[in-house]
Amino acid sequence: MRCGLILGVCAAWVGAVVGQSGKTDKPDVKADAPLKPGEWEVRLADGKLQRVTLLDDTITLETSFGTLKIPNKEIRRIEFGLRYTDAERKRIADAVADITAADARTREKGKDALLEFGPKAYPLVVRTAKKLQTNPHLIQVLDKLAAAVPEADGDLRDSDLVLTADDSKLSGRLAPDAVRVKAGDAEKALRWADARVLVNGASAAIDEKIEIVNLAQIGGIAGLSRTHFDKVVGVEITGRIGGSVWGTGVYTTDSDPGTAVVHAGVLAVNETAVVKVRVKADAGGYQGSTQNGVTSNNWGAFQGCYEFLGKHGKKK
Repeated sequence: MRCGLILGVCAAWVGAVVGQSGKTDKPDVKADAPLKPGEWEVRLADGKLQRVTLLDDTITLETSFGTLKIPNKEIRRIEFGLRYTDAERKRIADAVADITAADARTREKGKDALLEFGPKAYPLVVRTAKKLQTNPHLIQVLDKLAAAVPEADGDLRDSDLVLTADDSKLSGRLAPDAVRVKAGDAEKALRWADARVLVNGASAAIDEKIEIVNLAQIGGIAGLSRTHFDKVVGVEITGRIGGSVWGTGVYTTDSDPGTAVVHAGVLAVNETAVVKVRVKADAGGYQGSTQNGVTSNNWGAFQGCYEFLGKHGKKK
């Protein structure tokens, strides 16, 4: 039965790019206009887009292996994690401990505390409770937290993820808490807590280097798990409806790619294009939804999943 812990959810969170007035600036270009080299597009926590120029040459990422200084020109994309205070982390950890207690009242106290905290607790609960995910009381709370997460464009995480030009993935925490940017003629601070995704305009050139894969020759999307795991590849897909799909944003590897690409909003029905695809490790669970005329299903743990990273080029 497709059920249980839902880890592969996407969400957007609080904030916007903050200037002196505390308000978000409107983009000075159309959202679908191509990014220029040196220009970045930031997706804010409220879903709005803005074009900016980073005024520093590097970003600093604190990892478990030390502090890295990464040149901006080597960065393709940054996916931002949620920010927690020490008090919030302790509150969530204490609640998880209560849920595993033998006393029923203590367990209910822990459940109530996490549900009161809301969806923001989700990624930290998952990290804190990795060894306890078979606990039925914890699974019940995680499912409720996942169901409360609004639809958005990225996985909820408690760490920042930097994707580089050579397809390396670096996880850690960006420091300091903000970076200097220029939006239009104005300079301001972009707080990492106010952003969900930051994309480098130079990635358009990087896209030209990706390998184009024929799915029919490798056994479909599932075949990418063996041949191109965790690599961005180009795959020619025609959008359609009627296939079976499980997940939202990330999809089980047995999900029909033609239907999933329509559900994800990357292609329209009967549109054919080379689409950027990446197969990843199992997300642990998948949230179904209805969007773009396609209804996907819920599912629990699976062999793996995949995501779409936009079009690479339309079929001529």
